[in-house]
Amino acid sequence: MAIQTFTAVYGQSLLDVCLNCYGTLDQFYKLLQDSGVDNANDTPLSGQNFTYDDELVVDVNVYQKITLSGVKYATNFGNNGNVLAIVDQNPNGNTNPNQNPSNPYIPTNPTMSVYQKTSETYYTAGANNETLITLADINGNPLTNKSILQIELETKPLKPTEYTWNPNTSQVSIPKGVFKGQTLFVLYQEMITV
Repeated sequence: MAIQTFTAVYGQSLLDVCLNCYGTLDQFYKLLQDSGVDNANDTPLSGQNFTYDDELVVDVNVYQKITLSGVKYATNFGNNGNVLAIVDQNPNGNTNPNQNPSNPYIPTNPTMSVYQKTSETYYTAGANNETLITLADINGNPLTNKSILQIELETKPLKPTEYTWNPNTSQVSIPKGVFKGQTLFVLYQEMITV
């Protein structure tokens, strides 16, 4: 039995950690038990260590390409949005020299609840070659101070380099343009304080 240690990053769920360690969820409860986690609903902290048996890894090729190369599944909601994975730029180095698990988001007012909401909206071009578009939610309110997660033009997702977002004006600039009848499908997020 070769015991290894996996260090979580902010934005991961326990399921993400299990997939990174074993390549399957079949060993989920073993991971919790070996790592001393009492509650399957806990959210890992950035820098929290998990113990796993690398002899139980389901697909060694995937494990080597994903976990050992620094790719960490991170599908939990966080300040980085809800994403598929985060690439650790220094997977074999120490990005947390104090080894203290932490939650990088600490509310300024601890009596308030803050959560992140992801929504979608769309825009259909009314003319050919539109390059500057003011986006609004489905109720017609501008997307001022929201963050764009993804834009799709018809069925093709646009790369972040193919558009520029100004959250202060709710305008997105698409240099290649949008043609009449084409629809933009937009995912955006905002922080909600209650």
